Parts: sequence; C-alpha cells; structure tokens
Amino acid sequence: MEEKIALRLDKITLIEFYIKNDLSLNKIIKENINFDVKIGLGLEEKNNIIHISTFIKILKTKKNDKDKLCELITQISYQVEELKKFINPDDKEIKLPDILVHTLISISLSTTRGILSEKTRGTILEDIYLPILDPKKFIKQNKEIVL
Repeated sequence: MEEKIALRLDKITLIEFYIKNDLSLNKIIKENINFDVKIGLGLEEKNNIIHISTFIKILKTKKNDKDKLCELITQISYQVEELKKFINPDDKEIKLPDILVHTLISISLSTTRGILSEKTRGTILEDIYLPILDPKKFIKQNKEIVL
C-alpha cells in the first residue's frame, strides 16, 4: 500500500532572470533554439521544507556554437509533513520516495514554464516555450532518491 505524503506549496522565488538585449535578433527560428535544463534539490529539515531549484538556459544554436539568449533560475519550496521520517537518524542520509520527487519536479517545471512565459512576453522569445519534460529524466534510476 502506498503511503500518503502531505505537502503544500510554501514559496515561489524568482532568483535570476536574464534576457539578451540584441536588436539584431528580430526573429527567432524555433528549430535553432535549445534548452539547457537542470534541477537542484535542497532541504530545511527543521522546517520540513524541500526546495526544488530550476536552472533554465535558452540557447540559439549557430553551426558549432551556442549563444545564450535567456536564463531563468527559480526556487519552488514545499512543506512536507513529517519530513524527518525520510531521514536516517544515524547517518543523516535522506531517502525521498521516487513518486514524491517526481511530483515536486513536475510541479516545479510547470511553474517555471509559466514564469518564463510571463517574463518573455513582448520579447523575441515570447513564442518560445519550455518543452514538456519527463521528471524521471532528473531522478536517479533507483526506487528512492538520496540527497
């Protein structure tokens, strides 16, 4: 039987936003755009908080070169009831269930997608959207993720 985990969204933080101000870029061809996406996990044990940080770069590809057009860093924080039950008291190793990490990453990516869409409105990147990504890509292939 699957254990239910109570969680709630605690805070959404925009850490950094950069967009290249280049007047020569009057049109972006979607096929020339790549995304570099990374995910970071952190926690505050005493407050039962898990932080999911997303690091997004939008890159324009040119032959063998990539030009950074935009960068966005967000941190989405979640309060997880009884976070301590996932922490080994002996060695402080943290083992979060795969489904929990999958859910948090999925929500964080979707939230970041919305933030990116809003921040690029009215720019040459307004029609460039963060693609739908499989959160499993960011999770280790074992049953539990260890931080």
